[in-house]
Amino acid sequence: MRGQRFYKKKQISSGEYIDLEAYAIKNVMPLKSIRLTTIDSGLYMIMDWYYTVETQPLTCIIQVNKNRLEQTGERIMPPSYLSIEKEITDMPDFRTFELAQRVNPALAKEFAHGKVEEQGDE
Repeated sequence: MRGQRFYKKKQISSGEYIDLEAYAIKNVMPLKSIRLTTIDSGLYMIMDWYYTVETQPLTCIIQVNKNRLEQTGERIMPPSYLSIEKEITDMPDFRTFELAQRVNPALAKEFAHGKVEEQGDE
């Protein structure tokens, strides 16, 4: 479609994954997240919780048709349950490599061994 970008992720085999590990940056731990995708009020949102990164950021990508927004002058109205703290699109601290450099080995170990207990609302 015009004015939209589409990305397709390629599935790889376990053998390809092992081959690619040889090219991994040695001094950086793997970056892991829990991802939730949803469509609400016409907005496609991708939420990632980086549970092993210091401060455990939760990011939300809201995908929109930029041309349509420019043509109609519409504003993006996120759902009421979504509180946006700041725009991070151009912030280096939230780029994948930068997040990976802030992985906390202790947090990664806790989640790997299931030591983190769910906390209820207080």
